Amino acid sequence: MKKQGKLANEIASLFSLLIAVITFSILLIITVMYKKSLKQYAHLYGISIADNIQLKIQAIEDEAKGHIDELINIFNSRFVSPEAKIELASIKLKHTPFALFIGIYDTLGNPLDFITRKNFKPAYISLKPNKMIKYFRIYTLKNNVPVLELISPWENDKKLRGFITLGISLNWLSNTARELSLKYLGMGNLVYIINKKGEIIAPFYKNTALSLRRYNLKPFIKNTQNLAALFDTHVSISSEYHSLNGYKVYGTLTSIPDLHWGVIVEQPAFFLYASLHKLQSFSLAIGLVAVLLAMLMARIISNHITSPLMKLEKGIEAISKADFSYSLDVRANNEVGRVAKEFNEMIKKLSDYRNQLIKETRMRAYLQRYLSLPFLSRLLSEGTNILEEKPAKHRATVMFVDISDFTTIASQMDVQLVAEYLNDFFKYATQTIFEYDGVIDKFIGDCIMALFGVPIKWEGMEKSAVKAALEIIKTFEDLSPKFIKKYGFPIKVKAGIATGEVIVGNIGSPNRMDYTAIGNTVNLASRLESIAMAGEIIIDENTKNAIEGYFRCEYAGEKEIKGFKEKVRIYKIKVT
Repeated sequence: MKKQGKLANEIASLFSLLIAVITFSILLIITVMYKKSLKQYAHLYGISIADNIQLKIQAIEDEAKGHIDELINIFNSRFVSPEAKIELASIKLKHTPFALFIGIYDTLGNPLDFITRKNFKPAYISLKPNKMIKYFRIYTLKNNVPVLELISPWENDKKLRGFITLGISLNWLSNTARELSLKYLGMGNLVYIINKKGEIIAPFYKNTALSLRRYNLKPFIKNTQNLAALFDTHVSISSEYHSLNGYKVYGTLTSIPDLHWGVIVEQPAFFLYASLHKLQSFSLAIGLVAVLLAMLMARIISNHITSPLMKLEKGIEAISKADFSYSLDVRANNEVGRVAKEFNEMIKKLSDYRNQLIKETRMRAYLQRYLSLPFLSRLLSEGTNILEEKPAKHRATVMFVDISDFTTIASQMDVQLVAEYLNDFFKYATQTIFEYDGVIDKFIGDCIMALFGVPIKWEGMEKSAVKAALEIIKTFEDLSPKFIKKYGFPIKVKAGIATGEVIVGNIGSPNRMDYTAIGNTVNLASRLESIAMAGEIIIDENTKNAIEGYFRCEYAGEKEIKGFKEKVRIYKIKVT
């Protein structure tokens, strides 16, 4: 009996050790996977912040250019005295919140006059323009305020009269960085905007002490000689390092090639990994519970050792193979039964953690095929999951876009060139559709089917679809010479748009489901695209009624459309 008890205790002890090793190994694997997913999400957040900042910068720059054009019109007026022109310019400056000063230069770049806001004294900086185009530069005023100066030639009667500049305070970028940080990341996260020299041009909280201070970019790039080239292409790099304030952070650097700037999003490591630390504590508790329960089993295992051990061995084998569906079938109302119950609960919790992680990763990977990152972030913030959306009726705008005369072109090209030709078409067209919150339904040969107004209902979906179609046509008109040079053939596109009721949701077989739309509206949009000529946009009457007053349309008559009993009234959008 004593030998049997000793053997049972030894087996139970070894079994307890085995449970602990396997449990902590699995928990370690889950922790590593979870940490990796946190870094991936942080990286995507950094890219999303950079996209938002780029849109805001573009909006301010466009508005500033509009103000400069208005100033040129004021200075070119023959019916306003010079004093009145200066007064009008001062009023314009006063009502332009982001502007600090207006500079007027002669044709040699010598300053003639400065109109400034109160308390701002900009230094007279020699202007030496070498190109008759609008451009900008960055420097600081005497009080360390970073300034973006837009410079434009001043022409009158087709003669160069001088140059007009508009100084824009970059402090508004700090507000933008702070708002986006608090909205998407929370308190304690910092966003910096830097130029191609690595200088901070928009620090968090308007910290002027950091203005034009060089940011340490070594965590992102080893060879600092390639710093300028880093901002000439679209890149996004993440790394862990110590920030300017000495804290360990997870930073994401995303370039804005159009401006040769970069956006750095810093997330404190303790904040980013807060949920990971909770998971580690929980995992440790589960491991300790598993070990303690295994030790308790040693007291009673002498009488019931064979059957429970075999069942528990199968459970361990299942976990080692990441099979969390296994459950111990031990119904004894004693320590063995309690161990089995706790073990099953542990497996269930581990399974829940793994399934949740897989579900989130799969959902993001799947949705990125259909949606732009900003629109995807909006869907996730509102709790919309189109992976689980059942087919339902919605009012939507459907657009079909394809290449005119593609069959003829493809028949005269190598197969590899045809694929590259199509990929270039899909790339530029998809980018434009995403810009207007469109959803890519599918690619059909050389055709793209896109939806507007789903899965989230929003006003103006018809106008967005038409804008997207116009921009796609204009884009490929501009790109056609490049296509001729690269492929030997031009590219011309056409589009058909229809608005009405569709059935939207996940449709297909149990083995293959796709988020798509079906119905007469889809068929009508496809038919309209098929009758459109190169460079044309054909729309139905529902779409025309929604966009009337925003775009120029012309009635194109009634057409017999296959699949429709009555003739359909169609309209053409005037592209130019």
